[in-house]
Amino acid sequence: PSTAQVSGRDGVRMVVAREVAHLTIPGAGLVRVDDAGRRVTVEPEAAGDPSLLDAWIFGTVAAVVGAQQGRFALHASAIEVGDAVVAVAGDSGAGKSTTSLGLVHRGARLIADDVSMLEVSDDGAVTVEPYGRPLHLWPDTASAFGMDVLQADRVLPSTEKLSFDSPPADPMPVDAVAVLRRIDKVGPVRAVPMSGVAAAHAIAANVYRRRLLLGVWHDELFAWATAV
Repeated sequence: PSTAQVSGRDGVRMVVAREVAHLTIPGAGLVRVDDAGRRVTVEPEAAGDPSLLDAWIFGTVAAVVGAQQGRFALHASAIEVGDAVVAVAGDSGAGKSTTSLGLVHRGARLIADDVSMLEVSDDGAVTVEPYGRPLHLWPDTASAFGMDVLQADRVLPSTEKLSFDSPPADPMPVDAVAVLRRIDKVGPVRAVPMSGVAAAHAIAANVYRRRLLLGVWHDELFAWATAV
């Protein structure tokens, strides 16, 4: 189908198509995306929660705008380790932000947290394009890395996760994608290389807001994951 209509939790309603998208977010406001992602109009509720609106704009709205412009995001943090940039993907709670911050404290540089918008050029080069999305961290994680949790705001009223300003970063070429998987027992970390169909499937499975975007950009997502 060319249009996806979704009713989310807390009364959120979304109508998403290739050229336009309308999001109704109770307690925050209305967001309209027009002209294939070239114009975004925000109408905040008078007594709405600005943090709730910010979370949607930097999350789902950004994913929709990117898709309308032919770009897709991985549910991944991007870090520069030595001379390489690695996108660290994985399910929610897999440890993307914790792993990335741990590497940052060992000398790596954070490019993007949790959502990495990727651009694939005609020659096959993959670039991550940061767009100022704040860091989203659990209080214990932030405290462990010496961040001031008392001055941070919650990402959403319904979660304990906190929002921190992201460091400035320029677009960078991506050299590798690592997909974190949790295991039930404590043991050594194992790295399993992937290629071909398995690699394409891993990319597709970790597209940010995949279930929403599949209804409108199914073929594009398949081609994009294969290219990456």
